[in-house]
Amino acid sequence: MVDRLKIYREPNRSPVFQAMLNVLVSLQSNNDLSRLSDQSEEPGVSFGASTLTTWNIPQQEGQFEIMIEVTELDGALHGTLKYQTDLYGPETAQQMASAYRAILEAVVANPRVRIAELTGVDRDDFEI
Repeated sequence: MVDRLKIYREPNRSPVFQAMLNVLVSLQSNNDLSRLSDQSEEPGVSFGASTLTTWNIPQQEGQFEIMIEVTELDGALHGTLKYQTDLYGPETAQQMASAYRAILEAVVANPRVRIAELTGVDRDDFEI
C-alpha cells in the first residue's frame, strides 16, 4: 500500500500512522479464558486433556511512536503506554497518560459530551 500511494518513507517511522490505540474489552473473571490475560495469576485453562497456558512473546517495540493498550478485566481498565524513548522522555509520557486519563474521566462523567467541548481538560495536554 505504501508503495502504491508513493508515500515518502523515513526508515525510523511507520509510513502510514505513528500512534495506535488498542482496546480489548469484556474479559470476565468467571470466564476461563480470562485466566490467560496478563493480569491473571492463575496458571492456565483446562482444555480436554490439555492445559492452555500463556507464552509471553516479547513484542517488537518501536513499531509506533506511541501505543496505548487498554484491557478491561472485571470492570476495571488496565492501561499500558509504550513510546519511542528516542522521541519522548518520561515526562512527556506521563503528560500523555495524564491527558488520556483526564479525557476518560470527563467522558465518564458526561457520556454525551463532545471531545471538543470538554471542560476540566487542559488543552495544552493535547499539544505534545
